[in-house]
Amino acid sequence: MTSCKNQCLKAAPRLVDKATRECGQAGSGESAWVALKDFARCSDAHLLAIAGAVWEHLGAPHSQARWQALELCARLWPRSAAFRHALMRDIPTFVQLVCAIAPAASAGRAAAARGGLPPPEHWAKQLHRRGVELIERWHASHGHLPEYRQLDLARRRVCTSAASASASLDDGPQAQRWAEQWQQLRDGGAEASLAEAAAAVVQLGTCVQIMAPVMDEADGADEAAAAASGARGGARGEAAAAAAGQAAAAAGEAGPGKG
Repeated sequence: MTSCKNQCLKAAPRLVDKATRECGQAGSGESAWVALKDFARCSDAHLLAIAGAVWEHLGAPHSQARWQALELCARLWPRSAAFRHALMRDIPTFVQLVCAIAPAASAGRAAAARGGLPPPEHWAKQLHRRGVELIERWHASHGHLPEYRQLDLARRRVCTSAASASASLDDGPQAQRWAEQWQQLRDGGAEASLAEAAAAVVQLGTCVQIMAPVMDEADGADEAAAAASGARGGARGEAAAAAAGQAAAAAGEAGPGKG
């Protein structure tokens, strides 16, 4: 493996370009993929550089180029949480770029994708089918986790796209409703994460109390043990004193008789 210190972040676009072309060429081997994996293992910064380059390919003006980038996403998704999070930060745009379904109020990369998938048509169809397939797969594997809650809306959106294919999704009340739902999921995901963290703290505190008594309880137990020990010592002292008294009395009675 090449030393990480020699792996400049600026190399990411070149490595991604080679890896995406390799995805679309049968029998081309996996040398570009291996080089990309080595680069990604260096650090999260290297992986985020890869994600940024992949986004550029997903917005290409040719559906085959987008399909190749999507195949690279399919390989990176199960291998890297950092890459998954990079996609999840803008999953509405991802859905638009690979499925031509935009929830209104889209901006940035999604703006270039409005109006449907780019030509050629047969690659656009393959891109759409593969995009729907991956969203359903990712929802099945990660959709139950709080940070991936937007996959649920993405899945429902692409599954119902056929029925509304003839409708414009860039304006009107339907588009606005989808935009609001995307935002609610984004906000709700952060709130859910905070709530789960707070619950975990409470559970941890309960476990600590069960395993180790609090200070007041420990002090009370020490005082009770000391009192019990003192009581036992006092009883032994009283018994010893009584025995000594009886012995003295017996000795006094025996003394006059001998005289």
